[in-house]
Amino acid sequence: MDNFTLFKAGYIEALYFTDTGEGDQPDPDAKLSPEAMARISKRCACFWQHCGPDVLKETTQTIEQAGRDFWFTSQCHGTGFWDGNWPTQGDELTRVCEKFFKPMDTYIGDNGQIYLF
Repeated sequence: MDNFTLFKAGYIEALYFTDTGEGDQPDPDAKLSPEAMARISKRCACFWQHCGPDVLKETTQTIEQAGRDFWFTSQCHGTGFWDGNWPTQGDELTRVCEKFFKPMDTYIGDNGQIYLF
């Protein structure tokens, strides 16, 4: 897999980790809707275009972890780029997330697929 694909896979993994399986959240086996996949692809591509080279400079974390931390940070979870695992780029990557990537909510559609808004 190329680095962008690994990044996006990490992002999706984190989405499933935080937003499925509890209470009124979608089932962990639910598929992402085509619309959700399009939003994820666009969002990840935008971040990757502007920050991907900086993420690649970081040697202590994997590309998949960068994708997970992009989800966690942009969703305002209690972990992410800012928590110390990205010592040289963490603050800047966090600022980018806070400025350009507002949190999204997940929900289950009538067709049983996951959507984002």
